[in-house]
Amino acid sequence: MTLQQVLGAIEEFGNNNVLITLTDDRTIRGILQNAYAGHQQDPRGYTEPYFFVVRIDLTDNPTEKYNCEEILSIVQIN
Repeated sequence: MTLQQVLGAIEEFGNNNVLITLTDDRTIRGILQNAYAGHQQDPRGYTEPYFFVVRIDLTDNPTEKYNCEEILSIVQIN
């Protein structure tokens, strides 16, 4: 997905639970957080557009970073 698509999903789904399908055939459940454009000179390695998700399918609900291009789909779940 593009950064704009992820930003649209964040706006559409807000703080609701979503199911994210990744390009490596994994699915994760979580709550979408902020998404950002990458910067080629970022010393942390954030060179591609990325977003954060609070994982609700793992203990302690960690916040994880994913690149936007890793996403195939985002759908809301109950």
